Amino acid sequence: MQTLVALGRGFLNRVIHRSSRQAGELERMRPDFDPDFYLAQFSDDDLLSDPLAHYLRTGWQDGLDPHPDFSTNGYLDMHLDVADAGMNPLLHYVNFGRDEGREVPPSTVSHLSRQARATAAINSAQQLDRDAKEIADEIDLAFYTATSGRTFDDPVSAARHYLQIGWEQGLDPTATFSTRAYLSHYPDIADANIPPFLHYIRAGRNEGRLAQDRADDVARILAASPTLESVENDWLFAHPEQVPLQRELGAQQLLAAVEATSERLVFAFTHDDFLKIRGGIQLCVGKEMQQATERGIGYIALHPARPRPRLAPLGESPILYATIAGNRIGPLHIDSLLDVARRFRDSRKIDIVLHALLGHSPEDVAALSKSAGVTRLNAWLHDQFFLCPSYALQSNLVRQCGAPDPGSTACRMCLFGDERHEHLSRLKALLQLIPTVAIAPSKAAADIVFAKGDLPFERFEIAPHAHLSEGPFTAPAKSGPTTIAFIGAPKRHKGYATFRDIARRNLGRNDVRFLYFGSAKHIEPGVQTIPVDVTAETPTAMINALQRENVDFVVHWAQFVETYSFATVEAMQAGAHVITHPESGNVAALVRETGRGHILADAADLDTFLERKALAKATRQRRKKQPALLAAPSTLSFSVLDAPSKPTTLPKLPKNGATKKSAQSRKVRAVS
Repeated sequence: MQTLVALGRGFLNRVIHRSSRQAGELERMRPDFDPDFYLAQFSDDDLLSDPLAHYLRTGWQDGLDPHPDFSTNGYLDMHLDVADAGMNPLLHYVNFGRDEGREVPPSTVSHLSRQARATAAINSAQQLDRDAKEIADEIDLAFYTATSGRTFDDPVSAARHYLQIGWEQGLDPTATFSTRAYLSHYPDIADANIPPFLHYIRAGRNEGRLAQDRADDVARILAASPTLESVENDWLFAHPEQVPLQRELGAQQLLAAVEATSERLVFAFTHDDFLKIRGGIQLCVGKEMQQATERGIGYIALHPARPRPRLAPLGESPILYATIAGNRIGPLHIDSLLDVARRFRDSRKIDIVLHALLGHSPEDVAALSKSAGVTRLNAWLHDQFFLCPSYALQSNLVRQCGAPDPGSTACRMCLFGDERHEHLSRLKALLQLIPTVAIAPSKAAADIVFAKGDLPFERFEIAPHAHLSEGPFTAPAKSGPTTIAFIGAPKRHKGYATFRDIARRNLGRNDVRFLYFGSAKHIEPGVQTIPVDVTAETPTAMINALQRENVDFVVHWAQFVETYSFATVEAMQAGAHVITHPESGNVAALVRETGRGHILADAADLDTFLERKALAKATRQRRKKQPALLAAPSTLSFSVLDAPSKPTTLPKLPKNGATKKSAQSRKVRAVS
């Protein structure tokens, strides 16, 4: 009995203590609490006997504001330590925040009385109904139902969903309107927080605004192009300035990393961190480092600490990072590298390979060559950066331009036009100072640079990234809908806009499905995302994923001349056929040489190809028994570095020819 009494007394004491503590909290908060304002935030007729107690218990968690000059959510957003501690913001302020001088944001609803707020809520609902009815006739109910994953009674309910939350989720109301593209093209609409499709129907269409980033809507995209400075600022903003290591310390770390390697050293310039960024050049550098490490060669991959969409400014030495055997050193000033080059100048064979010069200084490359005693550079033509800072030769990053004369009107209208004069001058000066071998991964890559004729390369070498050969016959699965895919980075210049457009135009068909292989974060209505990450450690990840999904066709509608397409090789190795157009460079060349795909004249032919009967016929043809295509990797730069010097020439490759089928493994030819 005494025990029960003691327990009861303890419980009662805790209740009394908690009640007195709460009473104290209420009293401290009361001077800063406006009950009339608090009650005005309720749109119903419920009466609270103690508004302050309600706020202390649950009101703050509902985001209600205690005073016109105090925003509950604003205080928590501004002072994350309070939010993380789960404290009532007003209580924190009166106990600590005021004395600490913490900033207090005002309420965003301070202008509303209780009746005004109730009226506003009614008006808001009525306005929503009016807006929904205004755009309902323009909503594609079947499309919106399929892409949102919800069912709606009628177009008005679908429109209401779009206006309330759909547009904020990035959903598109029709196959011909892109919510994300509209907000991206028109920041004024995004800043005003206007549902983009509502604005488009009311005003945007008559104003000539772009409904979506269509593959063929080049003119208006060109008109909205940014400046080179704004593009560069975006790049630099993502990479804060770095303070380099002391010159001697940087050199010591580099020396320690390569000291144990063989009597050979390679400096390789690239444009970004190939260990973190996925792409063709990054894959080449990663494979090359792997080969060098296996051979005991000291391989130093250099990339700017702050990547740029152009050369580093004249007279500025960019801060660099060095990667050696997978380990990053830096940030470094070029002087540390010059010291290392001088240290090994007389004791090692030193080569310099230029994979990409974005963000680099050609003058620093020349200085490194001099310090190392290098008499020849080796420059890859992975893209057309030697012709223009727009490395894919796209005017304003949109339309293929073919590198016109720098003084032409077309060049002056491009955001890279002013930059191109100095760009060419600095690169030509480098090539004239140091004899340079141009290494092209395909004949298409060599042709476009060689055609310009005014770049003083010593000679051209064609060094494919892989060599294809036919293997044993394979029998693809014959059942299931036709599977059409896009693989790799979903970039406009890679043809993703074309793939997206055909997926939208064919939404709802039961005889075809559309898949995207790449980043798990990618979302596209009507397209299923298959996450894939290809690295030096997982080189066949894309091939394996394509085979698992029994992909029939991969669309590679490149908007520029591809110098070498890993995606095309991977697709063919997986047994898929590639759909492209005649001007896609290496992509079209591979299709011609292997017969594994379709070269279509234009987008109209692509639509014709996708018609049910034509697509069914092409799918049956693709699913016939055929030899597998095998890819033997190349030695990349070492295929040139290890070879004896050759006379200046542009090799002529054999003419294209159809391959004969055989069950025996045999070489088709170098990928070109």
